[in-house]
Amino acid sequence: MAIVALVYCASPAVNVGDSRMSLPTAVSMYRSADLTIDEFANVSALSNEYDVVSRGEHLVMGYPWPPSLFLVPIAAIADLVPSIDPGTTSLTSPNRTWIYEVPVAALLMGVAVALFFSAARAHVGRTSRSVLIATASLAFGTVWWSASSRALTQHAAAAPFVAFVLYLLVRSRENNRFVPWLGAAVAGAYVMRPTAAVLVVVVTLWVLLRHRDRFIAYLCRAALVAVPFILVNLATYQSVLPPYYAGNKLGGSSEPVQAVAGLFVSPSRGILWNSPLVLLAAAGFVVVARKRRLDSVDAVFGVFIFATFLVVAIWPNWWGGSTFGPRLLSEIMPFVCWYLLPVFERAWNAKKLVVASCTTLIGLSVLVNSQGALMRSTLCWNSIPTFIDTDSQRLWDWADPQPLRAISDFVDGAGIRQVIIGSCKDAGGQTINGG
Repeated sequence: MAIVALVYCASPAVNVGDSRMSLPTAVSMYRSADLTIDEFANVSALSNEYDVVSRGEHLVMGYPWPPSLFLVPIAAIADLVPSIDPGTTSLTSPNRTWIYEVPVAALLMGVAVALFFSAARAHVGRTSRSVLIATASLAFGTVWWSASSRALTQHAAAAPFVAFVLYLLVRSRENNRFVPWLGAAVAGAYVMRPTAAVLVVVVTLWVLLRHRDRFIAYLCRAALVAVPFILVNLATYQSVLPPYYAGNKLGGSSEPVQAVAGLFVSPSRGILWNSPLVLLAAAGFVVVARKRRLDSVDAVFGVFIFATFLVVAIWPNWWGGSTFGPRLLSEIMPFVCWYLLPVFERAWNAKKLVVASCTTLIGLSVLVNSQGALMRSTLCWNSIPTFIDTDSQRLWDWADPQPLRAISDFVDGAGIRQVIIGSCKDAGGQTINGG
């Protein structure tokens, strides 16, 4: 966990956008015990308040507020230093909240990777090469490194809970005492990332069908998270759920077929290009199925992956805005990487061609995602030459795929500093997400 967290924290390509109000919200939490942020001059002075909503006479964060809880300790400690006031940290041009967000996000993602490792070790029965490589593949061969960990995103905040769900499901195969705690895990994932509602539905149905005697205990554990969340919402938004959690954000894609194709093979957002290791995971699922070892837990994994993919495909902005790779598929990654285990367990005794193929696919996955985590220019791709949200046809530009933007910039004569940590504005585009 420590190694993963340190690598995430040290990776220079930060990408703060929708999470920027998490810091002032966290400061408001410990200073005034509420979620209002209009008392901060840097908030009221913003010309673009896309991530702020009005409630009564006050402004509050428009995106989910629970991730801000993780910033409270680090912001409160910084507040003890006389020369530092986290409440005045720049929110734009350039954004500086990443100084607080990235270390916290790195720690949360590190915890999530550790939970995946623990589940894999418990499943295999030992700390084998297969367990270590599958864990490393999740950590560095997916958007967990290149997108989710680049700020205190909803994905980073939800990751430990999603990984905890996987851990509990795997352990429940041997002991149903793990089942009730799934309630707290799925509730935590949902309050951090509303699209985790898919996980809530799938796991709740599984508990009801397979462990009905544990269902009440499951609901009680869920209430430990849900009740405080609802009470804060009632006090702040005068409703059970904040506006962002409304289901009206779904169903807006006018081209769902193109979205499905894009999520698979777009040169800049397709999961097959971003993480070729998914091909190995598919093979792993087939291996388990052919051995007739698929059980209800595998069904939960499969249904969740499929349903999440469909939800993202009907999302109006299925490519995830200014990001790297298929960010919106972040929550399925540990469940996908789970099926690397049976492949690796068999690969060591297979032919050299099989070993070479596995190594190549994993290596390519790490190489591609390293670009999003280490090269700032790959994030500038979102706004140069045109902004991706207003020119989404660029998602299909095979002459300028996002993962190759850093190489392209080097060829065009850009310096190392500009490519790694340079401002997108300096490169000729609009400043985006802290640039």
